[in-house]
Amino acid sequence: MSSFVYRSLCLATALFAATLIGCNPGEDEKAPSDAAPGTAQPKSPEAQAQDIARQVTGQAQTRAQEVEQRANEAAADASANASATEAKAKELLDQAIQYINENKWDLAEKTLKQLDGMKASLPQSLQQQIDNANQLLQTRRTAGNVGGAVEGLLGK
Repeated sequence: MSSFVYRSLCLATALFAATLIGCNPGEDEKAPSDAAPGTAQPKSPEAQAQDIARQVTGQAQTRAQEVEQRANEAAADASANASATEAKAKELLDQAIQYINENKWDLAEKTLKQLDGMKASLPQSLQQQIDNANQLLQTRRTAGNVGGAVEGLLGK
């Protein structure tokens, strides 16, 4: 939470509390001379408002710290999930390239389609590697088909 928002929240809360304290219609205030001897003098409305403002400000600070901690935890979880997704994508990419090298076109295509579904959540460098693997599959598949056709024509 930015300090400006935090300060604005604290100020607004303090003003709201001060307004509530000052607006108690129908409540008769005793004059200091009416107080029983030996009892503590009641606090002025301004002092009460300041006390409440301090309490509210303290509670707001505590809540802000809790929100900040939860946000940091969520960011750490998101980072861990991104790392796990990236690791899985690298594993699938290695597997797809292996399938391409073994001329297992269908398995390579299936694996690359799975990777294409993950591309949006991956870093740009890994997205480029997936695109390169797709091009490699198409090139090798075309070369394999051409090679088979030539062999068929030559009667091998």
